[in-house]
Amino acid sequence: MKQPSVLVLLAVHNAGRRLSALLESILHQQDVQVTIQVLDNGSTDETWKTLQEFAGKYDCIGTRRDPAFHNTTETMLTLIRGVDPQAFDFFAIAEQGCRWTPDHLFIGCSRISSNSSRAELYYCGVGSLDSASGTGESDVLRYIPCAEHPLSLLVVKNWAFGGGMVFNGALVKLLKKRPVHDPGRGYATWIHAVALFCGYVVPELDRVSVSRWGGFSPEKGEEEQDAEQQTQHEQRPRRKRGFPAAITHMATRLYYEYRNDMDFEVSELVRVVIERGRSRDARRYLSRCKDIVAPQRESTLKLRRDLLRGRL
Repeated sequence: MKQPSVLVLLAVHNAGRRLSALLESILHQQDVQVTIQVLDNGSTDETWKTLQEFAGKYDCIGTRRDPAFHNTTETMLTLIRGVDPQAFDFFAIAEQGCRWTPDHLFIGCSRISSNSSRAELYYCGVGSLDSASGTGESDVLRYIPCAEHPLSLLVVKNWAFGGGMVFNGALVKLLKKRPVHDPGRGYATWIHAVALFCGYVVPELDRVSVSRWGGFSPEKGEEEQDAEQQTQHEQRPRRKRGFPAAITHMATRLYYEYRNDMDFEVSELVRVVIERGRSRDARRYLSRCKDIVAPQRESTLKLRRDLLRGRL
């Protein structure tokens, strides 16, 4: 049987000595044909040299260098919009500082369809790595209730790690159809949201096939932009709790760019999220929505109370 072809997209910046481990784990994926496209995003260390060494040894690796550093979200969305959605069966994202199990891509490809006209996305759980213990348990298991109530993505920090995503060409087409440069939240949240509200998502948070050094905490975000938002949020006065600007911005972009690709009920929910700051009825609607929950370690009651008060 023909092995599926997968294009892996990777943007790196000062990836250091751990870049080799990531590339090796991608190259040793089982039962798939892998092509890797790497963009060096303004690195000042040995990253570019390492990439050139790997590209010289493996024909399946393509490299490109941008001398200036750009926002990670902007870089990844630009990479995705630059690929041909029909050139490969599947597409995947890798992130520096990670390592994949040998079956990561094969499992992801087996969970979704390559020749579907429907946008489909698979994502796995992510564990932590250190030199002593190797692969750790998933850092996002407590977000399983959110994955089971997926509309929580509108008001809860994203739980789908970008480096664990595998998707089909239909999702690439959808992302290219509406090129959004500033989705308001990180690139992984945006890709997750587009697939979730306009297509089909397969979550497997209890399956850890991607691990990263230092672990992964969804509350801190999947990238630098989210981390900066979190820091700014913590420094705000208590009366401004939550992430209303980022949430509203992403919901607004989703609604106006993709409402024609959504079911009516879903598009109405996105519209209500946009209006929650100025509409008591919208906040009441959200507080009663049964498909929005909080992570296991947070209070669902508090989330609903914050929704009612307009904090989210």
